[in-house]
Amino acid sequence: MDDYLARPVRMGQLRSVLNRLAPKGDEVPAPAAAQVTNDSPALDRDVIAKLREEEDNLLVELIDLFNTEVPAQLQELAGALARRDTKTAASIGHTLKGTAGTFGANRMCELAANIDQAARDGLVEPAVAMLEQLRPEIDRVRGALEIERTK
Repeated sequence: MDDYLARPVRMGQLRSVLNRLAPKGDEVPAPAAAQVTNDSPALDRDVIAKLREEEDNLLVELIDLFNTEVPAQLQELAGALARRDTKTAASIGHTLKGTAGTFGANRMCELAANIDQAARDGLVEPAVAMLEQLRPEIDRVRGALEIERTK
């Protein structure tokens, strides 16, 4: 397969491959920029609602895992970046991205994905700067999760 795309898939790359493979006249349009900002909700309400529907205690158990695992992962990520261990940093960034996705924590997911990519690219200083943005976002998500726990 000549048009293999490695993860994480970039929309521009995907659009380019689809345009090459699509019959002429069927160009894939560029999507409107959907930007996740600090003003965005910490959690996607639809994702949280689906977690509530799954099982009685599932959401609470996932919140407990978040509260125990994420702080340790943050500490490990900071240590990996301090040692310039980009492989470990990328792996932790990827894990944090998945954790964020579980709750629909889109801003946290975006920041973690950016750290993952920067570390994969060997860009330690930008990854450290993004980590400093990730910390308060994780606190914001943690606060929103605690509110969800009480509902």
